[in-house]
Amino acid sequence: MGAGTLYRHFPAYDSLPAYFQQRYVPVIGTLLDTAAKAGQIRSDVQPDDLLRAVANLTLPAQENDGHTQRMIILLVDGLRYGARTGAA
Repeated sequence: MGAGTLYRHFPAYDSLPAYFQQRYVPVIGTLLDTAAKAGQIRSDVQPDDLLRAVANLTLPAQENDGHTQRMIILLVDGLRYGARTGAA
């Protein structure tokens, strides 16, 4: 069953993306800016990038192969100050 099938019966679902955009993106942006200025994370992380990365962690796993744990480690390592920036 896809997300569309699951949520089509909940009218409030359609307004969730706008809600997140209005409420969470500015707050996450402030947190990221503060952490970057303190030298705790790299300065090129955008709120939408972080939200999408975290949302991907909620995708159902095909099997318990440690994927989620590896992705969290990758996310944290990638946010660290001094991590390589830009595309390969």
